[in-house]
Amino acid sequence: MIVKNKNSMKWVILFLISIVCILMLLFLTSYQNQANGEDFSILFLGDFMIGDAYSGDPSLTFNYIKPLFEDKQDIIVNLETAITDNRIIANPGKTYNYKINESVVQELKFHNITLLNLANNHILDYGITGLNDSIQCIQNYDFLYFGAGYDETSAREGVVKIYEESTKIGYLGYFEYSKTYDQIYHFYAKNEIPGVAELNSSNLESDISKMKEKADIVIVSFHIGDNYDTSISSVHQSFARYAIDKGADAVVCHSSHIVLPVELYKGKIILYSIGNFIFTTPGRFDYVDEVYHVGMGAEFIIKNKKINSLKLTPFKTNNKEINFQPIFLNITELRLLSEIIIPSNLNIKFENNSIILD
Repeated sequence: MIVKNKNSMKWVILFLISIVCILMLLFLTSYQNQANGEDFSILFLGDFMIGDAYSGDPSLTFNYIKPLFEDKQDIIVNLETAITDNRIIANPGKTYNYKINESVVQELKFHNITLLNLANNHILDYGITGLNDSIQCIQNYDFLYFGAGYDETSAREGVVKIYEESTKIGYLGYFEYSKTYDQIYHFYAKNEIPGVAELNSSNLESDISKMKEKADIVIVSFHIGDNYDTSISSVHQSFARYAIDKGADAVVCHSSHIVLPVELYKGKIILYSIGNFIFTTPGRFDYVDEVYHVGMGAEFIIKNKKINSLKLTPFKTNNKEINFQPIFLNITELRLLSEIIIPSNLNIKFENNSIILD
């Protein structure tokens, strides 16, 4: 009887030791995975609008760049248009006014676009009614949005997403200041007045500071720059660098409808323009050399709660040449573009249709 009890005790001890070993193995595996970090990617795309000169099937415009929309945790697009059935243009004196319908929104959803930046010069083309309609539609389709809102607070607060390894990324969006868009078109959110977030130093400093309390990584977007202008103004550069100085981890710009150079400032990436995404106007590309007739996807690779690398995937966007269907650059075109937009002090490599910056 005593021997039996001793044997039982031995098996109990062995069982407990096995459990402890298994738990230790699981812990070490988890710790190692956490130390190694599981990377993931988010993709920024530029100005988006389907309409104006194009009245065909919206899905056709995505045809040749479908690989862009695969295997991304989030895809962020600058929605440079209202989503509304409202026919009343808010500012008849404004040269270009854009709106899209729900079928276009469905295409965005189908192609895995998830976040919409509303800080631009077209989201209020159909006034506050158009902005309200846009936000309501965006929410109905479960998109997140930033850069505009029902009041100044909501326009400037941005949005935070939680990803792999509990990584939190905060997104902020701003439209550069214009006296016309302020005093005549009334685009900027002020106090309780709806509109877009205004780009200024005070807003940047305050908003980035608040966002850094909530997020591991802060990415700021500007809608800034003159159309088809290959130069980067001192104001443009100053705001981009200021955002980095105040704690942003990257700055992504659009507005000029063409691609502009990349800068590494204090170890942080500034994309001075990623150009158009799908933007179906005739455009004025004749004003600028053909090498700039592109937009690009900017894919940030995130690892260990930091931006680890950047993958740029350019595509042609001059609708007079591509018939409203963006198409990837070939390797010759890709190398030529890299010489124009990538500083010589950055290490790059080419992978399929993309430029990799480590």
